[in-house]
Amino acid sequence: MRSWKIALAVFCLDWLLMSGSYTLMFPFLPVYLKNDLGCPEESLTFWSSACFGIQFVFSALLSPFWGRVADRFGRKLMLLRASSMLALSYFICMLVTTPLQLFCARIFMGFACGITPVILSMTSDTVPKNRLGFSMGLLQSMNVLGSVVGPLAGGFIAQYLSVRYTFLITTCALSAVTLMSLIFIREPQRAAGAAPRAKAPSVVSVLRRKEILSVLMIGALAFFILLLPVAILTPYVTKISGDGSQGVVLSGLVFSLSGIAGAVASPLWGIFGQRRGFFKALVISMALASLMCMLQSVPQSIWPFALLQFGVGLMVAGISPSVNALMVQVTPRQARTTAFGLLYSFTEAGSGSGSLCGGFIASVIGTRLIFCAGGMLLLLVMLLVIFKAPLSLRRRSGTSIKLS
Repeated sequence: MRSWKIALAVFCLDWLLMSGSYTLMFPFLPVYLKNDLGCPEESLTFWSSACFGIQFVFSALLSPFWGRVADRFGRKLMLLRASSMLALSYFICMLVTTPLQLFCARIFMGFACGITPVILSMTSDTVPKNRLGFSMGLLQSMNVLGSVVGPLAGGFIAQYLSVRYTFLITTCALSAVTLMSLIFIREPQRAAGAAPRAKAPSVVSVLRRKEILSVLMIGALAFFILLLPVAILTPYVTKISGDGSQGVVLSGLVFSLSGIAGAVASPLWGIFGQRRGFFKALVISMALASLMCMLQSVPQSIWPFALLQFGVGLMVAGISPSVNALMVQVTPRQARTTAFGLLYSFTEAGSGSGSLCGGFIASVIGTRLIFCAGGMLLLLVMLLVIFKAPLSLRRRSGTSIKLS
């Protein structure tokens, strides 16, 4: 039997390549539409929004379906399906010649979703229980690290070569993910007495569990709040920096600081959750993150704000590993990929709606207060978690929950 450490290393590399590949190209979709696909200036905003958003719509809708298919027919098979289809979709994006063709390619990309839930589920089955927190934190670090490195590398490629090359590199990276998964990853052995795959619980039966639904709502609300400032961050940083010519560069730096902090802190939060309980780690992370968010409304110059953004990254890093570990804790093995598919859908919905609502809220209360409002909302969610979360989320041991 291959060591679980080898499997975890492959999962981490898979997620790093997947996250880096995605962020390598998506910030430059408007440039690709305008320079390579001949999109008129007056319709550039429409096509950029349509091509960017349509993938998330299909991914959010189909992720629970693919999760249930994985629970029923095998998770390695779904991992290979998702990574190979994504590689093909990026290759198609490289070949398109019109905005409409790119839009259709992004729809196909939405159908290719499913890597994230499968990796999380297979990790929970592969690593020892006493390493679950560290493993979830390490996966989150790879996700964040990819999101930091991707835009930097993509910007260099787009500037000196062409945006089309980013799609080619992404295709190669995801092909490597497929090959590594095929060679190094094995389907986790089913425990004695486990339910057969044909009897994998339905999405409805999973949603009926109060503790699972609670984790889904916590994830959705947390990501909704954390994404509120995204739409106004670049103009806000430009404003407080006092240097309009460097606003974009400074905004990228601020984003990177948060990502670097998250990559460093995620495994540490995972270890803390393993030792002290993932529920406690989630509550403490949300409390400290809410404080940091509120403090961000105070600075009137760029460097104190950037320092606080780094602090936000450190504290927010505990939320995702804790939520993922809690999902493992309250979900039986035969429904785990379905549950992670639902979690992916809920967090994507929260992230998308948060980024959309943030601009509107900022236009009403002002850009500075959006940080304070986000911190207060996160504090409110934390209080709801403390007083309303089911008791099953508070325990530190595994679960033997069965679904009908």
